[in-house]
Amino acid sequence: QFSLWKFMDKPVSRFPMYVFMKKFMLSNPLKVSGPIMRLGESAIFKNILARSFVTPQQESVIELDKLSVSKFAGKRVSKDNKYAIIYLHGGAFVLRFPTLYKYFSDYLNNLTGIPVYLPDYRLAPTHPFPAALEDTIETYERVQKEGYEPENIIFMGDSAGGNLVITSMLKLLEDKKPLPGAGVCFSPWLNLSEPEMRGSYVYNQATDIIPSDKISHALQAYLGDSFKESCDNPLVSPICSNRIGELPPLFITCGSGEVLLDQSLDFASNASYQGHKDVIVKTIPYECHSSILLALWGQTSATTTMTEMASWLTSLYPSPHHSSSFDHPIHKFLHQSFNPDVPFANMLNVHEDDKVNDLEEYASIYDKKVSDLKTLKNEANQ
Repeated sequence: QFSLWKFMDKPVSRFPMYVFMKKFMLSNPLKVSGPIMRLGESAIFKNILARSFVTPQQESVIELDKLSVSKFAGKRVSKDNKYAIIYLHGGAFVLRFPTLYKYFSDYLNNLTGIPVYLPDYRLAPTHPFPAALEDTIETYERVQKEGYEPENIIFMGDSAGGNLVITSMLKLLEDKKPLPGAGVCFSPWLNLSEPEMRGSYVYNQATDIIPSDKISHALQAYLGDSFKESCDNPLVSPICSNRIGELPPLFITCGSGEVLLDQSLDFASNASYQGHKDVIVKTIPYECHSSILLALWGQTSATTTMTEMASWLTSLYPSPHHSSSFDHPIHKFLHQSFNPDVPFANMLNVHEDDKVNDLEEYASIYDKKVSDLKTLKNEANQ
């Protein structure tokens, strides 16, 4: 495992699979969406995930009118928890990788101690715009019915899911409905209007897995025959909205080597121009599109960025108690869960509680010896 993590610390563009993904798998997402999704759910890929990580928790499934929502709420969620995360997966609106995002949602739940809702929103071209947007709003309303206040719900998503994070908020504004408390976008696709081949679309073609000249295939699938007329719609391209300044706090990450880099930077600039006071953009050096998913493998820049995101959430939802209190779910994780095999991933996660049952719970989850954990704890405290 250690050698795997060292390998994952290389920029993605150096991976042997990189050329294959860019030249074939992602050359036309609409055309090869079926084979790609079958590969993502194949026994080979599932076996790779099963050998790389601890088996994820068994999620519960909520059936809605036109979609299902998986809920991940493991042991780390406190009984008095009042927060919830809605995670919107990526895939250019035409792809879905249930197994990969199941593992990532489990990781996110363990990182934050907050329940994660993963909607299986409808995909294009069978269900073009605004199907995915409608499913996101329906999921948001269902989570509220489970007892969560709107201001305590956090929208998160990567790539096309990052687009839905923003567009769903704009739709809620349009319908005069309460907004969620925060939004987190990983490598978001924020400008679907026909892009000119300039800026990061040009100089990052060699370092990103997304062929910038093929983006129009997914765009046309998502918007259908009217894509040229619809792509400037703020509910499609949120960068075109004049209400960005009214959105809740936003945390945006993007790789410095991805073609969508300029979109994140331009969106943040536009938000500040419109008066938004709390938008943070984190650029990950040398990384490509959606590299944040490599946090599953303990990749350094991805795990560091996820830790920063969790710290940002802590600043938005501070605990009324001393910082060592376990009442706040994120504080509880930072103090009770550290991975000695990947110390750079969670440097602050050192036990402060001497209760043996806490160590036993951690040991059972991560297959460690309690005696070894006590030794590590003592060394960390010295």
